[in-house]
Amino acid sequence: MSDLKVIILYTSIDDEPEGEEKIRWVSDLTRLLSILVDKLLGRKLEVIKLSEYDIDPDTFQHTPSVVIPLLSKNFFKSPLLSSYLDLIHKEITHKRTGEDGSAMYFIFKSKIGINSLTPTLADIKSFYYYKTDAVTDYVTEFKPLHKEDSENIFWLKTYDIAYEIKQFSLMAGSAVHQAENIVSQMSLKSVYLAQVGLDLMSQRESVKREIIRNGYRILPDSALPDNYAPLELKIRESLNHTSLSVHLIGEDSGKLIKDRGLPLVEIENSLAAEHCTLMNESDDQRKRNRYHRIIWLSETMETLSVKQKLFVENLKREFANSRNTDILTLPVEELKSYIINKLDESNLPDTGGIFSKNRDRKLIYIICDISEYDSCKPIGNLLQEYGFDVIFSNFEGEFMKIRDLHHRNLLNCDGTIIYSGNNDPNWIKSKLLDRQKTLGMGLENSKNPTAIVIDNDKKLEDSLTIKKDALILIKEGEFTRESINPFIAQVEQS
Repeated sequence: MSDLKVIILYTSIDDEPEGEEKIRWVSDLTRLLSILVDKLLGRKLEVIKLSEYDIDPDTFQHTPSVVIPLLSKNFFKSPLLSSYLDLIHKEITHKRTGEDGSAMYFIFKSKIGINSLTPTLADIKSFYYYKTDAVTDYVTEFKPLHKEDSENIFWLKTYDIAYEIKQFSLMAGSAVHQAENIVSQMSLKSVYLAQVGLDLMSQRESVKREIIRNGYRILPDSALPDNYAPLELKIRESLNHTSLSVHLIGEDSGKLIKDRGLPLVEIENSLAAEHCTLMNESDDQRKRNRYHRIIWLSETMETLSVKQKLFVENLKREFANSRNTDILTLPVEELKSYIINKLDESNLPDTGGIFSKNRDRKLIYIICDISEYDSCKPIGNLLQEYGFDVIFSNFEGEFMKIRDLHHRNLLNCDGTIIYSGNNDPNWIKSKLLDRQKTLGMGLENSKNPTAIVIDNDKKLEDSLTIKKDALILIKEGEFTRESINPFIAQVEQS
């Protein structure tokens, strides 16, 4: 599609010089978008901006192209522009595929009334260049070259649009090219990224950007309906095509689904929890344990409403009885790494161990140093006698592969034993930190019981000061069932 164009429709008043910097919002956006699209595609693409004075409805040709109406309060004051939206969308819908295919995306420069768009335009993929304060409802529009933080957000938003244009250009073209790219898109592992309240919009976009950058697909990939019946159908359909859902919870409960009387955030979480239970209790081994849910609680939740506080407390109670669900309270950057590690798990080879794995039995991961492998094998034998499968630390291969397998073992096992015959507190603490980072920092009640096996050294036991995080078992001579009973009881109850 060498003649693909990007057409930005706007009202001229939105490109008038603003402030001391004489910012021309539309011109600056067009310039930046052109640079980013060229860089991502590796070839020049024509980016055209058309105001109400440039459009001739009788002669205007938008095929093949990506049409981006730049919506604002001023935009809807132009009868020509506002009436033209439905017309363009209708034509694009009829020419969705083929070498002359087109696409439409919306840019919201400012907050506009919900009734400004017709129902047929409600599912258009949109990019918002403003934020709304969750408490005061004050709207801040992002401007280029205005403030350092605003400029950065403006750049990131524009990058997201450029990436979307790149994806469209790959899907367009010859029938063969289309088929190849459709297969490629379908083969991507998908993530359900739930909606958020106003206070977490930037965090959600940061997480979304990281997931896409690592080669994964985000669902839902279009706007969610406002009414519950079609909304539920859309959410369930999206969940059926994902292996992981991510839910970011903050102070703002988010958009209210009026005919249900519940926030969208709660509805998505409830349906994801139901889906998680169904998938992980499925009789179909291909489906079983193939779905995971990550719930992230914002670190800044100081002014929770009573209703939102109850919702968060319910999540924590539900977590204690849930499998394949993590509740995390860690910085966003660590959350992003955690999500990518979780997604990459299925791409790793199976770990080795002295015993074969049977997923109908509980799995214990024994962490040890290579020099102590033979010393802790009797513990593995004992656990196997009592009906557990066991895997040990892996010592073969490249460093990164060993680390990946270590984290995967922590995620997949039902209990962890850290064996330290050398009684090295620093080594033990480093393994506990691995466990915290992998399973979710800030959790008081982990579903992965952990025991530390050490020699009879009271001073070491006192120096670790981690009794609330792990059992400390003293190894005196031969390890017996009585020695390990407290740990086995925790695993069986988890």
